[in-house]
Amino acid sequence: MQPELAVPDTMTHSQSRLMFVLNALGSNALLLPVVALVATAVVLLMLLKGKGPAMVGAILLVVPMPIYWSLLSLVSGLASAYGVLALSEVEPKPSELYLGYSAMWVNVQIGLWLNVPIFLLAAGGLMFRAWNEDPPSPSAAKPIRWPRDDRTTP
Repeated sequence: MQPELAVPDTMTHSQSRLMFVLNALGSNALLLPVVALVATAVVLLMLLKGKGPAMVGAILLVVPMPIYWSLLSLVSGLASAYGVLALSEVEPKPSELYLGYSAMWVNVQIGLWLNVPIFLLAAGGLMFRAWNEDPPSPSAAKPIRWPRDDRTTP
């Protein structure tokens, strides 16, 4: 009688949610929080030291950086998953496909969660600046100088 070989089946054993998220994030487990931390620091610096009307546009560009990074990793994961599927000799089970797809969307979910405090900081900081800013005095306003119309009317 020949002994049966024990083949580990990873799909039947349940995996903790934390391990699934860490495996799904991969290298983004470190990069995504770093991107969020840098975006938070840049927004805070712009709120404290920024001047001029372009500051709001710059903040709007920096706030969604974690979402940009997570969408980039989603597209990268999709491309690599489709590459593996294209080179595969056998047809994968649907449960394996959906496990891979759900792992790709974890990056976007974590990116959105990390973006919430940055958005709240930017919105609250801009409202605080708007409430505490002195309105311009009427004497500082200059009259609008329209181009002269030198044509004579008949």
